[in-house]
This record gives sequence, C-alpha cells and structure tokens, in this order.
Amino acid sequence: MNWNNILNWKLLGGSHKFPGPDGGTCINEAAIIAAGFEYREVTSANDCPPCFSRVIATYAIKLNDSMPHDLRQELLMPFVVRLAGTADTPEIDRRRADHVVVQTVKRILPIAMKVAGLHDAARQYSEVETLEQAKAAAYSTAAYSDAADAEREIFTIAVAILDEAINLGKQAEPIETALVTSRMAAVRSLASA
Repeated sequence: MNWNNILNWKLLGGSHKFPGPDGGTCINEAAIIAAGFEYREVTSANDCPPCFSRVIATYAIKLNDSMPHDLRQELLMPFVVRLAGTADTPEIDRRRADHVVVQTVKRILPIAMKVAGLHDAARQYSEVETLEQAKAAAYSTAAYSDAADAEREIFTIAVAILDEAINLGKQAEPIETALVTSRMAAVRSLASA
C-alpha cells in the first residue's frame, strides 16, 4: 500500500512544534496523529504515548533524522500506522534493542566497510550473530566510511531491521485507511487555519 499517497503527509527530519498544512512532522509525530492521539512534539522516545515501544520509537527517530527526504517518504511512511501499540515487556524491548544492534553491525556496517575498501572488516561484521560479537567487532575497527553510494541499500536494510524489531513483540491492530486519512487531514486543516 502506498501510504505516502494516501496520507499526503510530509515526513521531515527533527521534531516540530506543530505540523504545517502539508504535514511536516517526524515519523513518531505522524504516528501519534494516525493513532488518534492529540498532536505532540517528539524530541525523544519518551515524548511518545505509553503504547509506543521506546526501543522502536528511538530507532525510528534515528532513521527519520538520518535519511534523505525522498527515502524518508518512501521507506518510513508505512511505519506511521505501525508504531502505536508496540509497547511490550522489558524483556521484549531488550530483544528488540539487541536485534537492532546485531543486525546493524551484521547487515549495514559491511556495506560501509566495502565502500571504504575494508573488505576484511566487512567480512568480520557480516559474520556477527550475537550482541557480544557485535560489540567486539565494533571495537576492533575504528575506520569510518562515506557510504553515500550505498545510501539506498543501507536505509532499505535499516527499515527492514525496524520491521523485524516490531515483529518481535506486540503490534497495534491495523487502523482503517479512511480513519488514518481523516485524522491526518484534520490536523492539516488546523495547521492551515
């Protein structure tokens, strides 16, 4: 489903006092509106309603703020309707956090290392399976890379990791498209007034 076209909402980096007439919020702020909560500025995961997993909200903020606009619109927009209802037990959130760390080291860092010509480091990262291995691998290589050429691949994988982390625990019941659309439109009309 192309939520970008349905919601007609603009996701932007950073937090926002109130959305503009075309949207103009971060992923979590848009998700708050889509879930039927009153709009609130989100500067950290702690600003989200209690039904949002703090781990998921934090990772979504990091992705939202690091993605270029076109990829943010394309890759993150579907998560506007998936973030509410993800709060779960501390054990599940710990599993989600571990998953995000391990999978980032295993699937994203090898791309950056290859771009930098560090093929041994890329291989080492790609073999990571546990949090302890991820920590050890991260400390073993101090090289950084400008992976601009691999940007789409990196963010596509990062969004897949977000999806996997959400799927490790509780998830919201699907929200009817018409209801989400009307909620977003109502906030846009307030911004235009």
